[in-house]
Amino acid sequence: MVASNRGPISVTAVDDGEDQVDRGGGGLVSGMLAALKDRDDVVWVCAALNDAERALAREADHGHVSGSHSSVDLLDGVGVRMLPIDATTFRQAYNGIANSSLWLWVPKTSSALIGPWVQRPWPSWNDLWLWVCASST
Repeated sequence: MVASNRGPISVTAVDDGEDQVDRGGGGLVSGMLAALKDRDDVVWVCAALNDAERALAREADHGHVSGSHSSVDLLDGVGVRMLPIDATTFRQAYNGIANSSLWLWVPKTSSALIGPWVQRPWPSWNDLWLWVCASST
């Protein structure tokens, strides 16, 4: 299992009604897909990052979008499970905790960084991890 925020596919809504599904961008996607080439026993768990991805994840059986769209076949057999986390929870957990707080803690690990600005979005971080933990069972 591979778990990451951004997944190996990207879904974009288009005007004609048929969503456009492309291979995801970035170094993690390129590197992991190269390492997992020709493996059919891998599931990549990721967050649905926009409304089109959330809709696809909700329509698919438990978010397993592999096989639900022909473009997902770009992944050489790697299965994809998208978590349709609501936009507010995702935004608060990712921007409010991960980007604003945790990245500061990693190099410094300082208790001086904990303040009211961290505590406000913290419930969303917990909600996000409940999604992740539930999806891995």
